[in-house]
Amino acid sequence: MIQPTLSPDGNRFAYTTGSGLTEVMDIATRTRTPLVPQVSPQPQVSRPFWSRDGSKLMVVDNDRINPRFREGYNKLRIIDIASKSAVFYPVGPAPAMISDRTEGAAAWSPDGTTVAFISDSVLKLMPTNADGSPSGPAVQLTTEAADMPSWQANSQTLLYMASGKLKKIKADGTGQEDVPLHLSYEPAAPKGRTVIRAGALWNGLDPALQR
Repeated sequence: MIQPTLSPDGNRFAYTTGSGLTEVMDIATRTRTPLVPQVSPQPQVSRPFWSRDGSKLMVVDNDRINPRFREGYNKLRIIDIASKSAVFYPVGPAPAMISDRTEGAAAWSPDGTTVAFISDSVLKLMPTNADGSPSGPAVQLTTEAADMPSWQANSQTLLYMASGKLKKIKADGTGQEDVPLHLSYEPAAPKGRTVIRAGALWNGLDPALQR
C-alpha cells in the first residue's frame, strides 16, 4: 500500500500498490476494490486524489507512445470508480508533460476546479471540470524551481517547496511568501566513548572464523 488518501466522506481510502495498481478500500468492511493497472511497464503512479463528490480519482501516470517502447508522457489520468475505467488528459501540447509520477507530481484542489502540477521544474495550474477533464489551458504560476504542491482547504492558496524552503502563493499568482520553519530540535549527543568490535570475522575464503 503506497500513498493512501482518505475520501471526502471519510469512509474509504485510495492508494497504489507496488505493481502500479490503483485500489480503493472500504474502511468499515475492509474490502479492497482494484480499479486500473498502470499503463507504463515502470510500476510508478502518483498519489491518488479524490474528486469532490468521491466518484473519481486523479493520478499521474505514463501514457506510452506505443506498445513497443516504454517511453511516453506523464499525464493526468482520471479514474471512474464505479465503471473502473480511466481516461488520460495531457497538460499541454506534446512534449509538455508533468515532471514525474511521485507523491509531489500533482494536486487536485479540494473544490475540484484546478489541478496544480510541476512541469519544466515550475509550478503550473490548469482549470478542470467536475469530472477531472481540463476546462482550459495550463498557466505558469512560479518562475523558480518548485516541487511538492499542496492545496489549502479553501482551494485559494498553495504550499510548495522551492530551493529547500517552504513557500505559499495564492492561486492567482499573488501573495507569494516564505513559510518560516522554526526547527529547534537537536539530537542528544552521547557522552563518553563506546567501542564496538566484532567477536568473529569470516574473510570469505577460509573455512574458519578469525577471532
